[in-house]
Amino acid sequence: LFNDQDGTPDYRLEGIITTAELNTGIDSNCYIKAKVSIIDGKTGKKIATKSCRGNNLDLFVTDMGKLRANTIADLMTQIYKFVMQAIPVTGNIQKALNNNQYLVNMGEAHGLTPGLPLYIIEDGKYKAELKVKEITGSESCICKISNGQSYVEKCLQNGTPLVVTTKSKKIKDD
Repeated sequence: LFNDQDGTPDYRLEGIITTAELNTGIDSNCYIKAKVSIIDGKTGKKIATKSCRGNNLDLFVTDMGKLRANTIADLMTQIYKFVMQAIPVTGNIQKALNNNQYLVNMGEAHGLTPGLPLYIIEDGKYKAELKVKEITGSESCICKISNGQSYVEKCLQNGTPLVVTTKSKKIKDD
């Protein structure tokens, strides 16, 4: 992300691969571990650090390139989830749909993908969790409540705005 005024990045992602293994044979596997940090672009201070892992196991694999590519894709998914927690994207529940599903004003433009968890945190306390079911546009998605249904229903009945975020209660290092 960039600040429009001076072109300085708001955040910087840094990392180092700490382990990389490729084992071939009957049980071929590939494993990559990286230590990743998010740095505030203005202050240079670390916001968060996490060890992320990519792992892929395949029986009788013959294409080592595909095994490595799948492992890298797994690692990138772990890094993506870490970034989405460390630099939260926020939005609101726009309206209730049927079957415990809700329309949220965040979508493809915010980096959301199906299966991504979203959280409702009020006054620093965890209140509910949703899962992105479907991306319906660049600024919208449909989510299903994983837990906290009664809290969400009560807030919507009272007209209380619900802020939804990608950041969970705490980022845990593995």
